[in-house]
Amino acid sequence: MKDDATVLAWTDVETTGLNPWTGEELLEIAVLVTDTDLNLLDEEGRTFTVLAGSPAEVALLRAKSDPFVQQMHDRTGLWGRVCDPDEALPLTDIDTALTEYIRQFAPQRRTARVAGNSVRLDMNFLEANLPRFYDHAHYRVLDVTGLAASARWWGQMEVFKKEGTHTAMADIRESLAEARAVKEFWTGHRTRRTSVKGHPALPDLVSEPLPWQPATARESRNVRGPGQAAFTINERRDDARHRHPRRSA
Repeated sequence: MKDDATVLAWTDVETTGLNPWTGEELLEIAVLVTDTDLNLLDEEGRTFTVLAGSPAEVALLRAKSDPFVQQMHDRTGLWGRVCDPDEALPLTDIDTALTEYIRQFAPQRRTARVAGNSVRLDMNFLEANLPRFYDHAHYRVLDVTGLAASARWWGQMEVFKKEGTHTAMADIRESLAEARAVKEFWTGHRTRRTSVKGHPALPDLVSEPLPWQPATARESRNVRGPGQAAFTINERRDDARHRHPRRSA
């Protein structure tokens, strides 16, 4: 199957709840764009606050929300921003602006995959509130929550620690940082060139190719572990054969 993704549109939303189809509302959205190797194509990204109504209307929204959501948006000041016309925009304006932003990196429809943690939630709110953006994005997604879970279940990767500030841009930067950590865990190679705010740029890493990589990549490269002399992949392979001889059938 051809993989037609050219970029990843890292997306996080802040909302009044979990289900846009039962009246929960979108309040804030942030988007970062990377290539498929997780290099940022624009360091700043885009953040938009939704104009949710007058102060009285927003107060009603807050009152209908779960206490956890009320307190979360109290801490970040989001309830105040969504009723400020100097800071917030109507959904139609945000839809147009985000679609044009993504088209700078993925002009063709369905070549940008939405990425993030538990990204089905974000896709639901995109579909319900930002139809142009949703239509331009690929229907396939990259769900970091699933990637990280597989690394923990099948590779014993440690849990990636997050601040969890619950602002859209901070959260999506942490999603990208987690994806980079999972990528490094599985491949042994770190993302090059770019940083994620709050997480330093990762230097290039020269490490042993993993067993499922092509044999030509494993033959004669020198590998150095912390505090160890250099050794060749063949030496490691011979040592492994000595310690774990193949059993006869």
